[in-house]
Amino acid sequence: MLPDGHLISTKAAKGDGEIFISEDVLAGIIGKNVQWNKKDKILYVGKIPNAKIMSKEIGDPYQATAIEPIFGTKLSKDEIMIMGNEQFNLGYAFGNTESVEFNLDGKYEKLKGKLGVEDNTCAEDGIVEVYLDDQLYQTFNVKPKDFPQDVLLDVEGANKMSIVFKNFRYSSVVNFADVYIR
Repeated sequence: MLPDGHLISTKAAKGDGEIFISEDVLAGIIGKNVQWNKKDKILYVGKIPNAKIMSKEIGDPYQATAIEPIFGTKLSKDEIMIMGNEQFNLGYAFGNTESVEFNLDGKYEKLKGKLGVEDNTCAEDGIVEVYLDDQLYQTFNVKPKDFPQDVLLDVEGANKMSIVFKNFRYSSVVNFADVYIR
């Protein structure tokens, strides 16, 4: 049981007086991102070490497609974003956007950020799909008024990252905030 009284139900392994749980369960318990570097045998808690702000390192996506072409995509970068009544100011806000593509050039390993809907812009649930080199890598269910979801992606060796927004209207704004890349 956690200090706030919530129970965690998960598969765990026990051996030699130790209990092994997954990274995502540990992250949920302590409320921070967790990343295991198996090469160096180091457990990182919080931000990715040696990471750079993605919007400053990579910049804008090289391609973007609009939901309603007449209005064009509405991309803003490093401006105030509010998700779940929490304020962020680094990352990307995608309005009237069906998809975007970023050039990773195969030179990054990890990407970390928070994904959610800008408060008061969306009434419907949506889906965000992340593709690495045209292969579906991960799918996120995004709901209005939910707290932003933590995203940690292993992008090692990927040349292209595509993000596809499904079931959103042109008036919806999906934020990818506090995005760091290493």
